[in-house]
Amino acid sequence: MDYINFFEQPAPKISVSVPKIACEVYAGHTGFFEIKNIGRGVLTGHVFSKSSVIRFACEDFRGNDIRVDYTIDVSGRMAGELIKTSAYVVTKSGGDVLPVVIRGFPPVPVL
Repeated sequence: MDYINFFEQPAPKISVSVPKIACEVYAGHTGFFEIKNIGRGVLTGHVFSKSSVIRFACEDFRGNDIRVDYTIDVSGRMAGELIKTSAYVVTKSGGDVLPVVIRGFPPVPVL
């Protein structure tokens, strides 16, 4: 094995298509962002949030052009509540933190 060339190859490097996730949510909301590898090799990683308000369809990823779908659910929250959290994109070669700001308007129960 040519160890010099192995270690001199550039590593994968991420580029995320959005700087943050921000929205007003009435009941539920779906959206997506993209992760692209602007380096070399194959990008592998994980996407997560500490908040149960935002859920990712696929938390683990592998590839060079990845679409990350998410769902926001504000049920059980106060009307007009401002929710601030973060989405974390983590790879072996680095990561990114996306601020998440949601103004929630859950559905009003019908009496």
